[in-house]
Amino acid sequence: NHLSRTGTVPPDKVSKQLSRFDLGLCHCLEKIINSSLSDTCWNQGTLPVRLGGLGLRGASRSAAAAFIGSCNSTRDMISRPLVDKGSGVSHEETNHHSTPSSVDQLPVVPGEPSTFERLLNDLEHNKDIDYTSSKQHDFQATLDLGLLKKIKSESALRDKARLNTVSSKHTGAWLMAIPNQNLGLVMSPQEFIVAVRVWLGIFVFPSHSLSVRCPCGTVIDPYGDHVLGCGHG
Repeated sequence: NHLSRTGTVPPDKVSKQLSRFDLGLCHCLEKIINSSLSDTCWNQGTLPVRLGGLGLRGASRSAAAAFIGSCNSTRDMISRPLVDKGSGVSHEETNHHSTPSSVDQLPVVPGEPSTFERLLNDLEHNKDIDYTSSKQHDFQATLDLGLLKKIKSESALRDKARLNTVSSKHTGAWLMAIPNQNLGLVMSPQEFIVAVRVWLGIFVFPSHSLSVRCPCGTVIDPYGDHVLGCGHG
């Protein structure tokens, strides 16, 4: 996060380090749930909980938003030494002209274009964005919504329904709850693994479970959809 928000270090300069961090984070999640992750599942996991993710921020995807927020927050401080005292131009006037009001006036990041150009493209389609914001969250929210939309557009009907469900209000409360044995707010490791797999649309049961039947007589599907809704499950 520090490297991403450092105005002197554009995201392209640390892209390899950020990618390495993301890869390590992905491997940790795979080890916890004992399952490999597709790119789509990992992308969903990097979304905030309110949008159906796990809140595991991808450093590479967040770098551009962090950098722009940092540049905007220090714009006023950086512009002070640049004011020509003999020009008669006040600091307020200089600051006014340097304040971004459109995508074209945002700081340009050279090098690797993927994340940064995607952010700029998303910003152009968001008429409510405040280009002067110094908060990473304001720009990150645009990226997150764009990623969720992309995941949905590439998903099958079942996964679209799942994504609509997990991104509904309060659906991710179980991920935000503080574990408390007295209140019954504790999940066993196995329960947590199953919950995360269902959340990300990963097989809950192995493929050979297709030959296993529920007590009601229905064949158990690997995603566990039937078990979740069956009274015998």
